[in-house]
Amino acid sequence: MFYVKVGKWLPFVTVFFVLVFSSCSSIPSNRIDYSYPQSGSSNNASIAVKDYQAVGIIFVKSTEIIDVNGNHTGSKITYERLMLEVQKLNADDFINLRIDVNYVQEYDSNNVLTRTLYNYTANALAIKYTTAIAGVSAAANLPIIRNNDDVEAVKEKRFSPRSIANARNNWLSAEATMAGPGLRYERMLGKNLSLGANFYYQYLSILSIISWDFPINEIGIDAMARIYPVGGAFYIGAGLGYRFFEEDEGYYDYDYYYDYYYYGFYINSNGFAISPELGWKIDVGTSGGLFMDVGVKGSLIFGGIYNITFSIVPHIGFGWAF
Repeated sequence: MFYVKVGKWLPFVTVFFVLVFSSCSSIPSNRIDYSYPQSGSSNNASIAVKDYQAVGIIFVKSTEIIDVNGNHTGSKITYERLMLEVQKLNADDFINLRIDVNYVQEYDSNNVLTRTLYNYTANALAIKYTTAIAGVSAAANLPIIRNNDDVEAVKEKRFSPRSIANARNNWLSAEATMAGPGLRYERMLGKNLSLGANFYYQYLSILSIISWDFPINEIGIDAMARIYPVGGAFYIGAGLGYRFFEEDEGYYDYDYYYDYYYYGFYINSNGFAISPELGWKIDVGTSGGLFMDVGVKGSLIFGGIYNITFSIVPHIGFGWAF
């Protein structure tokens, strides 16, 4: 028989076996962790970046009561209740959620707190998704981002919608002046600035109706620049151009019987013009497409028999933005 003296090693051996067996077993527990996924899962599938249109405003109210023992009755406003309201409007989602809360504490006759009532009121904007933003991968449902420039492009398309002024880059319209037609082209260089050209004819201006000393049969062509102060429909502008027009060279005389007569005739004139203007470019319906342009410009004309003359050219135009 072979024996080993383990007397002095017994405490270490005992500790060793306790550690081995404890690592192979565990004490059962009745505790259950409810913390996941009550706040939602982080493994949601990625979705494409989409544009949307507003459908309407939704409202949700809820009441929660908590007594002195910590028992809850009712609930806070839940995502489910919000989506049910969204569904009633035939919408897809909501944005701009705001929740207001106020509470009331109730006491018994001994001035001891018995319960607290929380009243929640929520409002949000229901939206309906339209089309995916350009530059988004439909297969992977992820934005196609190759560098920082692509990141900024996606942000610009998704979070910075165009203003009325530059809803489209090119604006072409036919116009009506005072008894005459016109044609205009405008190219947007941003949301606040544009360059363009304008051709028009008008038989009379507002001033020539008042006095024949002002130009009639006016033909003008201008290179124009416009500024949109807030990127909206209102603009102010200025133009440089050429004018061909007629000026009155008539005179008054008396006949043998002292009757008053006017002998009128016109001569052709031309000159260089500076033309400030203001007006409104109104995008009709959806972004781009049909639009209306209403405005007026004053032409300060250098040339002709009077050296300097002035005309007013109001216009209303309809055209297409693309």
